[in-house]
Amino acid sequence: MHTERDGAKENRRSFEQEKSKEIFEAQVDKNEEHVTEKKEEKKEKRYLRDHK
Repeated sequence: MHTERDGAKENRRSFEQEKSKEIFEAQVDKNEEHVTEKKEEKKEKRYLRDHK
């Protein structure tokens, strides 16, 4: 039997999972940006070194 309290628990769990997913995706995006920045820095350094 499905009670109102069970529904509230499921909703809370679903909300927490969605929130965790958003946090995880934000971290992934931030890490991707960081990697892109580092690659750009390395590319610039390589260019400067090769064209001295």
